[in-house]
Amino acid sequence: MYNRLTLKERVTHSAEWVECPVKDCDHRVPRQKKTFKPINEFLCPTHNIYLSSTTFEYTDYTSNLLSKDPNDIQLLQKIFKKKRENRLARSNSEDAVTWNMFRYLETHNLLESYLRSIGVENPRHPKIHYWCYDEESQNTYSLLLKARSTFGEKVSRGSEPDLLIETENAIILVECKTGSGNNTTPYSAEVEKLYTQADNWFFTQVFNAGFYTIAKKDKKYELLRFWLLGLWMAKQKKKEFYLFNLVREEKERNIEREFGKHLVQGLGTFKRTTWEDMYRFIQRSTSSDQHIALDYLKNQTLGYTSSGKIKMGYKL
Repeated sequence: MYNRLTLKERVTHSAEWVECPVKDCDHRVPRQKKTFKPINEFLCPTHNIYLSSTTFEYTDYTSNLLSKDPNDIQLLQKIFKKKRENRLARSNSEDAVTWNMFRYLETHNLLESYLRSIGVENPRHPKIHYWCYDEESQNTYSLLLKARSTFGEKVSRGSEPDLLIETENAIILVECKTGSGNNTTPYSAEVEKLYTQADNWFFTQVFNAGFYTIAKKDKKYELLRFWLLGLWMAKQKKKEFYLFNLVREEKERNIEREFGKHLVQGLGTFKRTTWEDMYRFIQRSTSSDQHIALDYLKNQTLGYTSSGKIKMGYKL
């Protein structure tokens, strides 16, 4: 895995070519135009990465994983059959960070204490569903499928939180952000009716503002869907509901106020937390190989700026 220690601080490129970002490599490829294409024309054969001016992609997604344990790879292969997109090979992939860090917490028996550290009450026996894949049924988490159907979501555009964690007492959704932000808008005007009128206007029970204000004016369409569907699922199971927005420490500082002002209070918990908080949690743990996860976050990069300067991931 290439990171701050092995990548150039600056890469040079022109309108016609891009150089490999790995230190001491002079290989150049044609500059990609518009859509990123992982094809041989853009491959550095020495380092097995496809290049663009701002990011790169591994030829083998497992090169971007902290653990290559056969059980992990087997689970990912199952998830890929249901997940809409596989972005784990991209150097600045949010999916890769999500998998690497939460799989570390899970396999090192730290998930329950981590959830407690960010405010979940009594998070006993947490069961984690990556991109809502349920390993037991080998399908999308069944209650999410029902929620999608209830609110009229198309299969190709169904809400897919990064993580769905169920405990004895709660349904927890986690939306993870590294390079992107929370501003999203509806793809079609038709969805407003579907979300607002379903299940006897359930929408009006959980929001104190209208769909237009939240989804279009304030551009919190994605968080709106997760709050709506998450509360609906929690209601079916008579459990508490939490929606966490996991972001970089320097980003989305006001998201709790910006989105929280639209929520009917007392129905669930919306909270911002950070990757840096997770780093400090692992640092405090007694895990014998905590350096694996700590070094990963500390040295992770988010690609390059348009001027060729490396973008660091976290303030650590």
